[in-house]
Amino acid sequence: MKLFQRNSSYLSFKKNHQEVCFYRGKVSLILGIIFIPLFGGLDYFIAHELFSKFILLRLLDTAFVLVILTFVLSSKRLALPLINPLVAIYFTSAGMMIGYMCELLGGVNSSYYAGINLVILAMTVTMPWPGFYTIVAGGTMMGFYLWRVVSLGIGPNEIDHLINNIYFMASTIAISAVSSFLQYRMQFHKFLSEQEILDANEKLKELDKAKTRFFSNLTHEFRTPLVSLAASIQIIRSKVPDDQELRPLLDSSQHSLEDVLDNVNDLLTKTRSDKGMLEMRWSEINVVSFIPRALNVFEPFAAKQNNKLTFTNLLPANHSLDVLPLYVDREKLKKIFNNLVGNAMKFTKGGEIEITLDKTDTHCIIKVRDTGSGIPKEDLELIFDPFTQASNNSMREVQGTGLGLAMVKDFIEKHSGTVTVESEVGKGSTFTVSLPLGDAHVDQTKLDTSEILEGDGDVRINLGLKSFDEIDLTVFSKHDQTRHNILLVEDNPRVLQALAYVLKEYYNLYFARDGLEGLEKIREIRPNLVISDIMMPRMDGYGLVRAIKSDHDLKMIPIILLTSKADVESKIQGFEAGADEYLSKPFNNLEVLTRVRGFIERRKTETEFIHEAKMVALGRFVAGMAHEINNPISFVISSADLVDEIFQAVKEGRISLDEGMESISKRIDHIKDGANRVASITAALKSFVRQGETGFNPNDIHKGIESTILIVHTNRQAKVNFHQHYELEEEIVCNINQLNQVFLVLLDNAVQAFNGRAEGDIWIHTYRQGDFAHITVRDNGPGIPEDIQSRIFDPCFTTKDVGQGTGLGLFIAQQIVHEHGGVFSVKSKVGEGAEFDIQLPIKGQKGQHEQARFTHASIDRGVEKIRYPHR
Repeated sequence: MKLFQRNSSYLSFKKNHQEVCFYRGKVSLILGIIFIPLFGGLDYFIAHELFSKFILLRLLDTAFVLVILTFVLSSKRLALPLINPLVAIYFTSAGMMIGYMCELLGGVNSSYYAGINLVILAMTVTMPWPGFYTIVAGGTMMGFYLWRVVSLGIGPNEIDHLINNIYFMASTIAISAVSSFLQYRMQFHKFLSEQEILDANEKLKELDKAKTRFFSNLTHEFRTPLVSLAASIQIIRSKVPDDQELRPLLDSSQHSLEDVLDNVNDLLTKTRSDKGMLEMRWSEINVVSFIPRALNVFEPFAAKQNNKLTFTNLLPANHSLDVLPLYVDREKLKKIFNNLVGNAMKFTKGGEIEITLDKTDTHCIIKVRDTGSGIPKEDLELIFDPFTQASNNSMREVQGTGLGLAMVKDFIEKHSGTVTVESEVGKGSTFTVSLPLGDAHVDQTKLDTSEILEGDGDVRINLGLKSFDEIDLTVFSKHDQTRHNILLVEDNPRVLQALAYVLKEYYNLYFARDGLEGLEKIREIRPNLVISDIMMPRMDGYGLVRAIKSDHDLKMIPIILLTSKADVESKIQGFEAGADEYLSKPFNNLEVLTRVRGFIERRKTETEFIHEAKMVALGRFVAGMAHEINNPISFVISSADLVDEIFQAVKEGRISLDEGMESISKRIDHIKDGANRVASITAALKSFVRQGETGFNPNDIHKGIESTILIVHTNRQAKVNFHQHYELEEEIVCNINQLNQVFLVLLDNAVQAFNGRAEGDIWIHTYRQGDFAHITVRDNGPGIPEDIQSRIFDPCFTTKDVGQGTGLGLFIAQQIVHEHGGVFSVKSKVGEGAEFDIQLPIKGQKGQHEQARFTHASIDRGVEKIRYPHR
């Protein structure tokens, strides 16, 4: 923004700046009236003989300044727009007075010229004006000085003094002008910043008012349908017998509605408190009897949490209640007590909760101490802020809106009291409430004289604890082997119950209360689908997804994340972790069923596709093996038949024994050759699929390559020459069975590339480069077109005729290489063959660093178990 741009901001600044200059101008004028005559003392010592004349000059100038000040003080309306010129005239008069004194003291040789510099600097320091006034006033002073001293005449020896004086005055003016400009600019930007802050504050105030109105209206709008809904559920519950299947679901719905109503009421109360609309109804209570009555409602919760709940009265034994007059709003004191004790109950399990009563001369002291999880130090300052919860509750083991302690603080302040907290993580917390004794703080016009006792009334306490005792999961435990299995992972028992009712008629259901328990159940039952919440204790939904997708045996189990966090960032985080789908709370029952059925049917289709791919691959392999074994077996059989014929001919005497033995010996050699051929094929198969090789172990990959070469001969329709060049000397850590599948895909594809040709060559080269082993397979076949090269690793992509290939071979091979921490690449030109390069870490790397992640749209990774896929 340009400094002198005449927009609304600059005009506002000018108005504000005038006020500042007016104030600073008054101060400057007052200082002038003081200091102009005060410097007469210097005149007395420097120019004693001219003292009377100099003091007269100072008094005249002081009188002039006094006139200006009188005008400024008497008529601000007229003086305000003229303040800068008036002050500039005042400073200029002082400078001209000093210039005249220099003339009287000898002109150029007088040291009084320094007084002009002092006036210029004083002008710059005291007045925050633009540099223009500094230049005009300073220039006028210097011009008057030059006129007066030059009028005396300048001798040859005085030129140096003149130049010196002019140089210093001009430098002072320049520096002061720059300083004034920078100050003015800084003040302008400071004003803009302050204005932005003020505007922002105004907007915040408006937003706060709008927020208050919104929450107030929203809570009112919520309460009407919620109350109606709660009443309807109560009527339905009264009509449904206790033994009916739907009764537990209605009970759960009733509790959930009551929880929502409590939260809405709390929000409305906090809104009214922020607007100062809370009314106080004052009563004098017996606090000693109030506390035990209030504690009675917490006894069942304490027993459930295995907590010891105690009340300690520290008042003296002979203490009279007459000297402990405590005036409170009974309902609000109940809220204070219920929130503090309820909070202690939430975060304490198997510990102690103690309420103590004590007093000082002026205050009643109530302390609530627990031995629970405690509050982190960084949260203590924020614990009473609305919508705030301690960071150690981030996994949502305890539910809540974060309004409880905020309302506690509001209510206590309404009682003119205070509340403080001391806490240490792992050792517990102590909340101390101090309420004033007597009625000095009480509005006597708002006294409540009713006879209701402090502990009476139907009090409902919602601790926000997630208790699975509320529901009976055994009603969903009937399992049918013909159904698919679904695991529900959810830490809210009511949501778990609702999901179970939606799915129980169609699927076998299993349950887990958090991510860790869910992971154990998944490994145990291998469900067809997992539906998991995100915000859970111990392990959240994202952690569960990552754990499943990083486990080679579990990664293909589809996962639906169920959450109320429906923002885009949360979905992206879930999909990056590996989630297959999202369902938002509150969910639609029909949508849940439709999504689940879609996943199950999709998985069924993928499984059928995998089976078909396996059958195609197995059929090709069996046909090739049958052909390869059939030749030597046929030769063995025919040779055996000839041996039998020769034996009969010898027996019948048609040929001699020597002739027969010679022929039989030749046939036996042929039989041995055929048997050895079958034995070599069997050995190659055993080497190709090594029994017991299931993990990553050091292996000699060359044996796998050799066995694969022998196997691919079964599909050979052209004469293929294999050229092996093995430079790699060490074993590499790998899953050899999976790597043999990769070798089979590459060599079989290379062999098939020569179909229709009389002869072809395949070169296999292994070598080490750094910490990696390289295996290259190169052929002189027709090559791969450039537009196809980018797609050959895609699942289901094939250039073969229908029924001739599944399009999974190179896709699976690439995934196997990735899971070994390796890189799979290809180079090819049409007419010059193709070269595939596999780069594997010699020391190995398991699949936890897998590069490719799959969702339901991907081909099931179970295809890795296909032994002989062909593209």
